[in-house]
Amino acid sequence: VGVERAEKLYARVFNEYGDDSVAQLGGAHIACEYVSNVLTKALEWGRLMAYLEQSTRYVPYTDKLHARWRYHVPDEIRGALRERYEATMDAAFERYASLIPRMQAYFAERFPRAAQDSEAVHRAAIRAKALDTLRGMLPAATQSNVGIYGTGQAYEALLLRLQAHPLEEARECGRQMLEEL
Repeated sequence: VGVERAEKLYARVFNEYGDDSVAQLGGAHIACEYVSNVLTKALEWGRLMAYLEQSTRYVPYTDKLHARWRYHVPDEIRGALRERYEATMDAAFERYASLIPRMQAYFAERFPRAAQDSEAVHRAAIRAKALDTLRGMLPAATQSNVGIYGTGQAYEALLLRLQAHPLEEARECGRQMLEEL
């Protein structure tokens, strides 16, 4: 009942008066999965919305998606440059992943478990210290997930910005968001 009444109100105010500020009254959640850190910054640029981004501080980027490290390969890169790019990204992720156990061992020795801490709490704290230390090694192409909540007006501004962005990844994300919204 409430949805139908709200839709009639929005339609009347928007269509009869042309006032797009009614778009501030409604909101939507969008999840952008496996997008580059470059795109997450483009998405979050407007700051008129609420964002929740996957943290490199608490999530190790050691899992592969479809047998590949989680990094974005721009469509704009082709040929020999693309092969070199992928080899460089693979090497960066290999190095990052290889250092996690060493950093955890280092921090475990430097910060022994306190008597009041459970083993699980100590292990989580050591892991967070290691990941926080190593996250600077992750390239800007690292894929992340970001959740967005915003009003209709905020999405309108975001979609316009994305469609004008120089990167194809941003434009494609904008097209997908428009379809979902």
